[in-house]
Amino acid sequence: MTSAGEWASSWRDALAEAELDVAQTEAMLARLHADAEHPLELPGTWRPPAGLGPLPTSEADRARALLERHRRVAAELSAAMTANRQHRRLTASATQRREAVPVYVDTAV
Repeated sequence: MTSAGEWASSWRDALAEAELDVAQTEAMLARLHADAEHPLELPGTWRPPAGLGPLPTSEADRARALLERHRRVAAELSAAMTANRQHRRLTASATQRREAVPVYVDTAV
């Protein structure tokens, strides 16, 4: 069994790890908008720790702020993916067009 101090500390550590993951994703999006030519390094996959129990009340505001950041980043990622798909469709349609063929032939020469 863990003490109340260990329990709260475990939650602080878990939130810090989640905040770091969101910060890395925010940085990745900033690099994407600044320089779309270079490949992005994806952040690692965050997994929630098991067995933490309920969130301590002292960490509730921090958890809410983190959830809001996470939602904002998720929306930005969704928008970036949508823009990417639109760009890919546009470039694919441009490369699939056939060469122009003359419709009229001038025979009056």
